Amino acid sequence: CWVCLVCWVCLVLGLDIHQLRPIDDLAQISPRAIMFIHGKNDPVVVVSNSQNLFNAAQEPKTLYIVDDASHGGLMEADPEEFERQIVRFLDTHLK
Repeated sequence: CWVCLVCWVCLVLGLDIHQLRPIDDLAQISPRAIMFIHGKNDPVVVVSNSQNLFNAAQEPKTLYIVDDASHGGLMEADPEEFERQIVRFLDTHLK
């Protein structure tokens, strides 16, 4: 999972995971589009984390909360809707 990967990278690089604050780097992403995708039932990372990142990001931005997904399996929860969301985002922002 992504969190395990982040923990492993921090361990290898000797970083403190608590120093990783993606919200501090959002301003550098703009004006490029960003899409946040989060499982509504995620027991590892609470949905409010993605909502806070989304709120802090500049436009263009998209937030997609996957209703029947946990920490993984975002695409598997509803493959057709997942594809619609991704294709819409890419069609809109890759012109």
